Amino acid sequence: MDWLVVIATRVRRALRGLLDAGWTVYAPLVRERRGARWGNYFMLGRYLLVQSRGDWASAFHLLREVDGVSGVLRWGDEGERPVLVRDGEVQELKAREKRGVVAVVVQQRFVRGQRVVITRGAFASRIGWYGGEKNDAEERVEIDCLGRVTALVLPVGSLIPA
Repeated sequence: MDWLVVIATRVRRALRGLLDAGWTVYAPLVRERRGARWGNYFMLGRYLLVQSRGDWASAFHLLREVDGVSGVLRWGDEGERPVLVRDGEVQELKAREKRGVVAVVVQQRFVRGQRVVITRGAFASRIGWYGGEKNDAEERVEIDCLGRVTALVLPVGSLIPA
């Protein structure tokens, strides 16, 4: 059975309304740090996965009537078809859960000391050495500039392997 992607105005209210109406709902949680505090947050933001009951056209109108639901995510030229998530993908997410939280594996893009090319900014096309992540949004790179090694802090996505 496929899953529909429901857009919630208020996630907890929509979740409660959908469960009260008898829908099967999946709202995966992730554990992440925001500022100094760690917490469990909805992985898909304001999107909820609702298991379809046969014909998606009738389900579409029933879901829109639930309190806290603003609509169903759609695609196409006229937005005529709902976005469907295959059951296998939902089962994969559920299989990665540990204590009710989806384990997210972040793969490191570069190894410290690896040669990289800067793709954006004033130093675009310069070759340097990867120096690690400063935080989630910034990376360090060292370049040879005027005979000395200079450290730069660049936004994530500004580097490619050399």
